[in-house]
Amino acid sequence: MSPVDTTLLVPIQLQALQVNPGVRAQGFRRWRMDYTRLPGFGSPEPDAFAEPRLDWAGDADSDGVHLQWVLPAALRTGHHDAADGTTAYPLVPNRWLVVRSATRVDRAPGDRVRSRGWVVESDHLGPDGASPYLDPTARTPTPTRIGRVLPLAGWREPAERPAPFLTAVAPGNITFAAYQPHAVGVFSLHDPADDVEDGSTLSYVVVGWYADPASDVLAPARQPAGLAARLAELGWSAGPDPAGRVADTTVCHGAIRALTYSRTFAAPRPVPAAMAVGNTSVDAVSALVRDRAARQPDAGLDPDLLEAFQYDLLHTLDDPDGPALLATRIHDAWFTARPGGSVWQVVAAQPDGDGPPAEPGTADPDWLAELNRAQARYDLAARRLAALQRELYELWWKRGRCNALSYRPEGLTDDRFAAELDPGRPESLAGRVAALRREVERARADVPWGTSQQELAAATDAYTARHPLPPRTVLKRADLPSFRSAADPVVVIAGVREGTFDENLGTGADGLLPCRFADQLVTALTLPLAGLVGPDGRLPDGSVPGPTPPPGVRIPVHAGDVADAPGIVPLTEQHGGVPVAAVFVALQTEAYLLDPAHAAEVAAIAAERVGLPWATAELTTAAEQLMAAGSGVTGTLPAILPQRWSQPWAPLFLEWQATYYPLPLDTLWTFDGTSYDASWRTTWTYPGPRPGQLPGHPFSISGRSLLTPQPSATFKARLDTYLTTLPEPTRTALSSFAASVDAWDLLSQALSGFNEQLALRDPASLRTPDAADVDPGTGLSIAELIGGGAVAMPMVDGPVTHGPPEPGGFQALRAGQFAFAQVRVVDRFGQSIDVYDIGRAGALTPTIAPGLVPQQPIDTGVATFIQLPPRLLEPARLDVGFAPGGPGEPDRPGGDAPAAADVVCAWIVPSPLDEALACYAPDGTALGELTETAGLTGPQVSWLPAPDSACATLDLLTGNFPVLAGFLRGLTVAGPAAFADLLRTVDATLWTIDPPGGGDETYLAALAGRPLALVCATLHGRSARPPRTDPRWPHTFDPVPSPVPAHTFGVRVGDAALRGDGLIGYLSVPDGGHFQAAYRPVGLMTDYVRPIVPDSFPTVRFDDASRTDLIVLMDPRLPVHLVTDILPVTTLTLPQRMVADAMAAMALTVRFGPLLTDLQPSAAGDAIVLARPPQVDGTWSWSERDGAGVTTFDIAPADGAARFPGTPPTVRSGWLRLHGGVRPPR
Repeated sequence: MSPVDTTLLVPIQLQALQVNPGVRAQGFRRWRMDYTRLPGFGSPEPDAFAEPRLDWAGDADSDGVHLQWVLPAALRTGHHDAADGTTAYPLVPNRWLVVRSATRVDRAPGDRVRSRGWVVESDHLGPDGASPYLDPTARTPTPTRIGRVLPLAGWREPAERPAPFLTAVAPGNITFAAYQPHAVGVFSLHDPADDVEDGSTLSYVVVGWYADPASDVLAPARQPAGLAARLAELGWSAGPDPAGRVADTTVCHGAIRALTYSRTFAAPRPVPAAMAVGNTSVDAVSALVRDRAARQPDAGLDPDLLEAFQYDLLHTLDDPDGPALLATRIHDAWFTARPGGSVWQVVAAQPDGDGPPAEPGTADPDWLAELNRAQARYDLAARRLAALQRELYELWWKRGRCNALSYRPEGLTDDRFAAELDPGRPESLAGRVAALRREVERARADVPWGTSQQELAAATDAYTARHPLPPRTVLKRADLPSFRSAADPVVVIAGVREGTFDENLGTGADGLLPCRFADQLVTALTLPLAGLVGPDGRLPDGSVPGPTPPPGVRIPVHAGDVADAPGIVPLTEQHGGVPVAAVFVALQTEAYLLDPAHAAEVAAIAAERVGLPWATAELTTAAEQLMAAGSGVTGTLPAILPQRWSQPWAPLFLEWQATYYPLPLDTLWTFDGTSYDASWRTTWTYPGPRPGQLPGHPFSISGRSLLTPQPSATFKARLDTYLTTLPEPTRTALSSFAASVDAWDLLSQALSGFNEQLALRDPASLRTPDAADVDPGTGLSIAELIGGGAVAMPMVDGPVTHGPPEPGGFQALRAGQFAFAQVRVVDRFGQSIDVYDIGRAGALTPTIAPGLVPQQPIDTGVATFIQLPPRLLEPARLDVGFAPGGPGEPDRPGGDAPAAADVVCAWIVPSPLDEALACYAPDGTALGELTETAGLTGPQVSWLPAPDSACATLDLLTGNFPVLAGFLRGLTVAGPAAFADLLRTVDATLWTIDPPGGGDETYLAALAGRPLALVCATLHGRSARPPRTDPRWPHTFDPVPSPVPAHTFGVRVGDAALRGDGLIGYLSVPDGGHFQAAYRPVGLMTDYVRPIVPDSFPTVRFDDASRTDLIVLMDPRLPVHLVTDILPVTTLTLPQRMVADAMAAMALTVRFGPLLTDLQPSAAGDAIVLARPPQVDGTWSWSERDGAGVTTFDIAPADGAARFPGTPPTVRSGWLRLHGGVRPPR
């Protein structure tokens, strides 16, 4: 089989920027990586808004055409290895043939086309390279240069070349292949066009291959499962039946046609129409829509509906809780998530076929609790290690930076650095990291663990083989709630996407990129005879004598007819480095047949074939139209058909600069139960307050972020999916709107690094230690110890401040306002557009999304201020647990508890008939009731035990149920009026909440009351890692403790506005204080029941040690919402499996009497005749006390039949009991 047959042709997209004095004057931001800064431990990436190193404004040498080719998605996609935390990218083609043909319209046909060719050696290394790079063979960062462009004439593959290393990313530079200035001479070529006349039409063909066949992504060694499987991995397709083909060589190819070269051409760039800032892109887009709807009320836009749709909550808006649920979802989206650890559960196995499921309520095995303790130890150790590794990296970086400075900061000797970086010293930072690594490894050995799902499943099976499971159950690892941290603000810009380039152009609806083999190339173009034949059916005068061809004849022009045409560069033996030269020539001829610039030449060939001495204008026009459309061809068109050239505009970067004003949390912010508000009395003038007016000093932050068209693309995808669920009339009505979304000209990106810079960390490209530097005593390298801790460089010199240099800087929390100074969009070629400039008249006014609108802006003048409410800068969460033993006793985390006694302190059923609080043990056993009774000195609140209750007094209740006893004792002390207020409050609150359920439950609640849970909830503020400290030089070895662990944050418990919130109220201590009610009716007699107001909010600290205890009375079927604003809303939720078991076991007991009734003999014993509620399921019984104790009777239903018993009716008092009448939650 010949090499031609085993070559797969992969289409790529080619872009061309035409540059001349007029284009250069439009503005560019072009920069390159400066790897010479790495030895001094600086970032090679230039700062945003730094002076550009490539200033084109006065550089005539940059004129001409700049080509850039886009690698296929498979070759620019990395693959992450969870085992070692690295991401590997595939090798890419390192040789590129570029052929340019120039067609001069004013010349004779034989002199119209001139061609020129180059070869790009992308992996060439040396001082003559075209772009900055790092030497891939050096152990330490060694700057070099990469890539070179050589004329095709006389080129041969170099005898020596480096080992394959070239990928789509460069050291510390993920945009290497995307941003043209980064990869000149690698994935880009500058054609100076100094041999081209104005008005010439230029066409380019680019073909790429691997110089080393073993590096090819289709090399046989990379196809262990065959070609079809390898193509599927790459996301490529190759015709209907690739299984019958063989491919071991990849050739990438692309073309551009119809570029009219002009030294005076200048295309206008887009003009930004609007800019919005939000916590998320959805927020910002919604703000733009809301602003447009306000200015254009007839536009038919409903911002609230569009926003709800984007959160999949459109169906809830008509529900009473719909708007509140939407607000909660929006708030939740303002935070990013990171893994919070794991918990192991024993769950019912999915039944196989007709196999039975696990028994309901199956007890957890004894070993499960120890497994979860081991998992918790591992999770905690892993988080501590990650935090310490960050510390170690910063210390290692500081040492290198300090040694590279021309001065040494005071007190920072190299000996002191060396001591802390010595892993052989247990007390050093490196020693502690080494010890913690060993602890993590030991903890990992105690739990099932794997880097993939397959490895985890195998480890889990091995664990359960040693630890037997209950029948028909499986062991499953579940995720604990994530740690959350505030996302960076997001900017959305409208009006700058015009002509946006699609880097995945050519990909089909199946997500695959169609590729071809050489025998599928376009090999002929067929022209119609129409236009050659005159009205009388004869050829025009001057034709060669002969028979007249029939009008239906079509004239083919084959690849062989143009193989020697001007513009086709022949490849001969001298080009020894170009493999399968026949494929390269075939690609050129295909491009020739599809390029309208060659229409005259193709038409002339067709005319000659039918005997015409020249081609008519009609035939040339027909050829031009067919070639432009790719019609009338023999073969398969490339997936990326060359389009007529236009000046590219491909936005890639967002550059931003802002001034940040810190606002102290303790003095300027108040938490109202929903959000934090900032207010003060002093006003300032931009750009900053006078010294002493504002605690803390404003400072500048800036950054560069990658842009994405994500807002409109995501909305369109969601809308298309939604349309498929609608009936036809509605679908048709919305289809036009869905189509219009494609025209939404929106780009968005987070202000990447905003929060990190507040903590004086710079996440830009950074230097990392060499893995080969191993400590001889421990065998550990500093790189191995740091692991994944190299995430940001410490900003040791602090930020740029608008005040004294020292006060402005490190922020332990994010709380303040900021104003943009500049915002700029930069495209793939470095073309730039100023979106916002505070110093420019007529600049856009940014639209601010809700959540970022300041209650009181720092200044109302030139700048638009955006408010950032208080947020933690470290990932954190509010953990909720249960302490059934009461405050201060050991607690357990929320989740799926095996038994009610592990969570619930007691069940309380407020009885509307008795005006009492009936109390039950966690397992559902009746204990007694608290009610008002007549005492010697007047009404009092008393404890009345239930029949068979072992707790005859509150003192006896205290031993087994201390939280319940304390709560009831507090009510007895508060007195009858307070007790009546509580009963009224509970009753009124229950009417405002709507638990799941139905049927007879409402009827039963009116008869006997609705069961409520009394729990001792514990609140823990937990951080994923210790808070970072000020990294500036003076604090290197003596860090200033972070104020965050000592700060208290308010927590609003419950949400009275939500019918789906289960809070009745809470107490801070069980036997005193006041009952903080979710809803407090008017007209209460005492202040025992108080409303929940900010001054009474419980507080938490994020110190991982303290905890806040609350005695909570709640509906067990509903969550209780906990609001802090600094984190997403958390819920206190009872495990519903446990609630179901407890309710199924509960016997509702209601005091009845006196009543006149009969005894009716039955086979099972005497039964009391009593009317029973017809709508309640369950079994009824009657209990009463007599001299011997408690006697229980069945109940016989009363009916309308007359009976004359032998014994008279008896007046009875006792308890009516219902077994199995309380349904578990659904």
